[in-house]
Amino acid sequence: MGSHNYYTLDSIWENVIVTDGCWQWTGNVLANGYGLFSRQSHARSAHRWFYQLLVGPVPDGLVLDHLCRNRSCVNPAHLEPVTCKENVLRGIGPSARNAAKTRCSRGHEYTLATTRIKADGDRDCKVCAKALARIRDQRPEAKERHRREASRWRAANLAQARERQNKRNRQLRLENPELVSAQKHARYLADREHNLAYAKAYRESKAAFAEATGERKL
Repeated sequence: MGSHNYYTLDSIWENVIVTDGCWQWTGNVLANGYGLFSRQSHARSAHRWFYQLLVGPVPDGLVLDHLCRNRSCVNPAHLEPVTCKENVLRGIGPSARNAAKTRCSRGHEYTLATTRIKADGDRDCKVCAKALARIRDQRPEAKERHRREASRWRAANLAQARERQNKRNRQLRLENPELVSAQKHARYLADREHNLAYAKAYRESKAAFAEATGERKL
């Protein structure tokens, strides 16, 4: 057997211990546990090469998952083409452990009603999110922020309502000029009547005050 850069077909098989279970690769093994060799100036993944040799090409978009969980095994019977996501979820890494959880860190069960799927695919507990929002809303700065937001919202709505009313009034004046004249005259009469009534009430109150205090006109 020569250098791993010049593996021949016979020397490749010399690096495999074939048993009834796993076919253990004894050649070059990477730090992550997968076998690797070079053939025809190209690096080859040992388990993938044996699968392609004995079974066929790996379908596009799929990767090989070790059903035996032994990364240095090259037995095609222990390999299954799956999606990258499925391969990760079948593993023992953080993503797989989190995906296997049925409850959040505070014990709330993950259900359709209590779970929100975020853009990155992670799960978010709605119960915890609502509780955290309530806590934040009780802070003085949060209350002041809500008050300012409500004030701005009311002011914006009032301004929009005034603008809509002014727009309707302008359109009405353009379409009914005679009605506008009638409205102006009615407003004038109402103001005049109001002013006369106010003047009369003022004279009466002044006379009553003068009579009560004994004041007389000279």
